[in-house]
Amino acid sequence: MPKDKIDVNLKIEREQLQWIDSIADEYKLKDQSKVIRVLIDFAIKDADTDLVFSKENSRCMYC
Repeated sequence: MPKDKIDVNLKIEREQLQWIDSIADEYKLKDQSKVIRVLIDFAIKDADTDLVFSKENSRCMYC
């Protein structure tokens, strides 16, 4: 698959970033970006989007 990465600007909570950093460290992933790409790829391929984005689940824990 060709690489066509772009830069994006995201706003996340500090605790979310701390979790991302801990996952990168634990699984020896290159950086925060790799963690996010893995999560997105999993969601695209394997997640039940109706469940993930249902009204009960699609809200931010911090909002």
